[in-house]
Amino acid sequence: MTAVASTPQSIASQHPAFVKFTAMEKELNQQFFERRDAIRGIILALLCKEHAFLLGTPGTGKTYLIREIMRRINNAQYFEAILSKTRPTEAVLGPYDIPKLRDHGNLVRKTQDYLPTSDLAMLDEVGKMPPTLGHDLLSIVLDRIIHQVDGSGTSHVSNDPVIYHKLMAEGKEGVVAKLLTAPYVSGRSPAWLKHKAKYRLTTIVVGYEPGTGKRKECGAFNLALIDTNGVPVRMGKVGSGFTDADIAEYKARLDGGKLWLAEIETMGLTDSGALRQPIFKGERTDLSITDASTTQLDTLPKGTTAP
Repeated sequence: MTAVASTPQSIASQHPAFVKFTAMEKELNQQFFERRDAIRGIILALLCKEHAFLLGTPGTGKTYLIREIMRRINNAQYFEAILSKTRPTEAVLGPYDIPKLRDHGNLVRKTQDYLPTSDLAMLDEVGKMPPTLGHDLLSIVLDRIIHQVDGSGTSHVSNDPVIYHKLMAEGKEGVVAKLLTAPYVSGRSPAWLKHKAKYRLTTIVVGYEPGTGKRKECGAFNLALIDTNGVPVRMGKVGSGFTDADIAEYKARLDGGKLWLAEIETMGLTDSGALRQPIFKGERTDLSITDASTTQLDTLPKGTTAP
């Protein structure tokens, strides 16, 4: 009896990928003379999920070779672009989604069928790419990350609001973002955006206080919430967000002994427990007094942790 041991080489030679790429390499070598190193380098890059860079004299078939290799790979989304100083980045990264910007205020690219969503890609004449594309291309090539832009800055992952809402739930002050392509400079810069966390809750308007000027009789409204025992808890006052007509109408309602509910936007709680920088956003006629509970305060930043 003769025992035959399988070697790693013999096992690898039976793998379908090995058989396919070996046949591809042989076929390409017959089609392209004196290109053995380039062919093997590209195939190895594909197997390792890495990049291949071909540098050579123009007109020697580099682009044609890559196209022939890509043509032999099935079920893969292929993207190709010839770069130049005047070629817009939208032709490579995808155009901006105008309806999404118009309807939702999100500035994001439509990346389907463009480089960010492709499985395989060839970028020709990379030495001629514009600098604006180079920054984004670097993150795509090295980190496999596409930097999307939304209404409040640049996200290194996406414009997914889940991250922002997670920070709000943790009581964070907000987000500071820098435009990816902008250099670091001293002093203020429009490339830096600070997006403060803002929270909304429904409060009971229980009274008002005098102000100054034309709002001498009523300058701010007193707010309260109901705790778990049904006891009113003072939450400070709000004077911003009202028109003169609002002031007159809501004052008259309170003078008549009628309380009302207000939707308030705030940045958290002060050290004394009042709402920080509250702004009136509208009346809530669809809710009842019991909906204005102190349980709404559970996710608000408290004291010095608030912005």
